[in-house]
Amino acid sequence: MRYLGLDVHCGATVWCLLDDAGEVVERGKLPTTQAALTELVRRLSEDDELLAEQEVGTMSYFVHDVLTAAGVKLLSFNAHQLRMIASSRKKTDKRDAFWIAKALQTGMTPHPVYVPSGQVRLLRQLLSEREPERSGPTSRLASAGALEITSTTSATRSGRPTEAPRRRVGSSGTPQRSRPTRSPRQLAGR
Repeated sequence: MRYLGLDVHCGATVWCLLDDAGEVVERGKLPTTQAALTELVRRLSEDDELLAEQEVGTMSYFVHDVLTAAGVKLLSFNAHQLRMIASSRKKTDKRDAFWIAKALQTGMTPHPVYVPSGQVRLLRQLLSEREPERSGPTSRLASAGALEITSTTSATRSGRPTEAPRRRVGSSGTPQRSRPTRSPRQLAGR
């Protein structure tokens, strides 16, 4: 088994490959493109099984899709959870790629982050772009322009004005049956 640590950026990816003993087999830097990443994992996985790991960042989904399509298992993690990278005083891309591969080789990787599939990400995007529906029966009628609320005052026997119950009036102008007002707690308990 070989262990590939990837420090991914928009323009370039720095990588480090370790063997079972934890020795550096190969290092390099390549453009973060589909062709370059596919060629790299194809070449590195010819001799032995390859396990890769990356930090979560802006290019995580892209790299995940490319490497999994090439048949490589890729783990993603939050960089703040890997102490060797987060607490390093000499932080370079080359060192980060090495420590990512070393953590993978020794089994000291933090809990991997779930990366949803392309289909799940598409569904999430569609759901986030939809119009939110207002809740409750009155808001549905009001949004359709079919609700007008009117209030009238009338005098009681004592002569003091009181507010008459509110009436719902449909778009045709005919009064609709009035329902008592319910609190959100009462509605939730329904």
